[in-house]
Amino acid sequence: MLVWACVLTGCEGSSDPMALVLTNDTRASVLVDGDLPALEYLVAEMGLERELEEALVLWSRSWEEEGIGRWALRQAAYDAALPVLVTKPETYQFRLVEGTRKATAALEPLTSNGLPPDLRREIRLAVDGGREATEAWSEDRREEALLMALQAADRIRELTPPKVAERLVRRVEAEHSEVQRKSAADLDEDTLRRVERLLGGARDALTREDYPRAIQRAHYAHQLLLYQPGPTEP
Repeated sequence: MLVWACVLTGCEGSSDPMALVLTNDTRASVLVDGDLPALEYLVAEMGLERELEEALVLWSRSWEEEGIGRWALRQAAYDAALPVLVTKPETYQFRLVEGTRKATAALEPLTSNGLPPDLRREIRLAVDGGREATEAWSEDRREEALLMALQAADRIRELTPPKVAERLVRRVEAEHSEVQRKSAADLDEDTLRRVERLLGGARDALTREDYPRAIQRAHYAHQLLLYQPGPTEP
C-alpha cells in the first residue's frame, strides 16, 4: 500500500511512500493507494446489512459531524456492531485487522517527516492503533482487535483528501452563514464576493471530486472570513 502527502499546491503520486508535497500550510491530507478497511465494507462482506443497519446509519452520520461528536457516533456504531461481528468467521475479522495493519504500516515513515504537527500526531495515533490491533489479535483478544482496527482505519480515512475537503467546505459554509447573519459589517462587499466565489469553486470541485482544488479554494475563503492574511488567491 502506498501513501503520500497532499497539500494546497496539489497532489503528486509516486511509487515511493515518502514522496511528499509540502508547504507551511496545515491543510494537508494523506493519500492512500488502495481501499481502506471500513465498517460498511466488513458488514457488506458478511451480508449483515439488515442486522447491523443501525450501526451503519450511525457510522455514516459520523462523517457529517464536526468535533468530538463524530467520534461519539462512530464509537456508538462500533459498540452496536462488534458483538455481532465477533461471532462471525475469523476470515473476515482477520482481513480487517490485516488490512488496517498494512495501511498503518505504510503510513509510519510519515511520522518522522516534516509534516504539520497536527497531521503527524493523527498519523501516529493511527499507526499505534494498527499495531495494537495486531497485538490484540495475536493474543486472541478478538473484539478488542476489531475495535482498534476500525478506529485506526477511520483515523486514516479522516485524513484522506475527500474527507478533509468535505469537512473544510462544511466549516466554511457555516462561517459564511454566520457572517451573513451578522450583516458582515467588518467585510467589504468585494471581499464577500471573493469569499462566495471561492466557496462556489470549492463546492464545484468537491462535486467533481477534485479534492485538492476543493481544499485549496475553501481554505482561501476560510482565511478571508477570519480576516487573516494568507497566500495570494490563485
